[in-house]
Amino acid sequence: METSRPLAAVPFAPGHVPVLGNLPAFGRRPLAFLAGLRLAGDVVRIGLGTREFVYFSDPAAVHDVLVNQAESFANDAFLDRIGPLIQDEALLVLPYERHLPYRRRLNAQFRHARVPEMAARAAENARELAGGWPEGRPFRLDLALLRLSAANSCSALLGRRLPDAEEEAVARSAMTIGALLTARAMLPAWLSRLPLPANRRFVRACELLRSVARGHAAEDSLLRWLDATLHDPADGSAGAEQLTDERLTGDAATVLFGGIETVSSAMAWFFWELSQAPELAGQVWDEVASVTGGHQVSGGHRSGFRLLEAALWETLRLHPGIVFTRRAEREVTVGGVRLPAGTELLVSPYAMHRDPALFPRPDEFDPRRWLGRTASAGHAFLPFGAGHRKCLGDNQAMAQMTMSLAVIGSSWRVEVREPGQVSEVVAATTRPDRLEAVACRR
Repeated sequence: METSRPLAAVPFAPGHVPVLGNLPAFGRRPLAFLAGLRLAGDVVRIGLGTREFVYFSDPAAVHDVLVNQAESFANDAFLDRIGPLIQDEALLVLPYERHLPYRRRLNAQFRHARVPEMAARAAENARELAGGWPEGRPFRLDLALLRLSAANSCSALLGRRLPDAEEEAVARSAMTIGALLTARAMLPAWLSRLPLPANRRFVRACELLRSVARGHAAEDSLLRWLDATLHDPADGSAGAEQLTDERLTGDAATVLFGGIETVSSAMAWFFWELSQAPELAGQVWDEVASVTGGHQVSGGHRSGFRLLEAALWETLRLHPGIVFTRRAEREVTVGGVRLPAGTELLVSPYAMHRDPALFPRPDEFDPRRWLGRTASAGHAFLPFGAGHRKCLGDNQAMAQMTMSLAVIGSSWRVEVREPGQVSEVVAATTRPDRLEAVACRR
């Protein structure tokens, strides 16, 4: 008979001290702290001041939390931290039994029907915005890609681009939210409610995204489809819920943010990684040229960009989301540990993706590890999460990034300046602190 142990028998992660717990160790070097947790065993406790998390390094246990026993875990603890962006009844924090029917109604549009249209718009946006890059002169590539991601996210959700000043404000707001999100997710909720400058910036950024989602959608946009479909009183499908305008606005603002900060960081790291591997970079762009035959990049070419997409998956392995959390709604056993109701769990794609037991040569950028197979490594690859709370826009994001990068690479040779001086900054994902480049037309 299989036995389980109580939570109290699980050790704390190394560096735990009275009162503060692991906060000093995490605060000094958060990424190294997370990546080193696997050395302490399959499961550890992490103390961050008054909060305590359970961390599983075993992918099977994480899969249990996110998929097999998903109905036992909630995401509502996150509401206190991102509340200015969403509402109490938002998709992000709905309990399992209400989240699942709502999510199923959205999947067809977000993950399938509109993806080709979103990819085509991303290609158009990349041609327009990259066409204005300064040839032969240094510029901030990370900020240029942030702006492009904002254009793509607005096009996908709102059905149109915004005026330049508004689009740039949306990009800056998404960057502000991303920069503060990880700290807000992990620190005590009362800190996020204090009238501190960082909290004020966060609230202002959230309000701006909400205002954009509230008032800028074109008639044929995805947001208008959501509004019509999810407010439809004639919808009698099982589990159907009618949305308030505020709840829809919150969900739309969350989608808008998710398509900007994380996507722009991934594209920035893509160029940085290729700058470290010039031979591979040449092969990626030769593939694009071969597939397109010198013609303008279009949706029909995407399936041929195998090495480009493999390099993108590898970028997402090395530079994914830092952490996300779950809370046990009832007593549940995971990984041989009995978790009481209310237990908070920490999942770190960043740490899992750098585990040498799961990914040989984990710090090496090797896109070929993805060729010939789907983007999966058992349950260990989580760039978009897993289970019913997996990122709603995963297919959209991959299509937009692939097409944007193909358009840029078919037109420009992008040389990252001083790549060895670039540092990782902890945000919703990791992002480069500053990425300068010089672009020359092909």
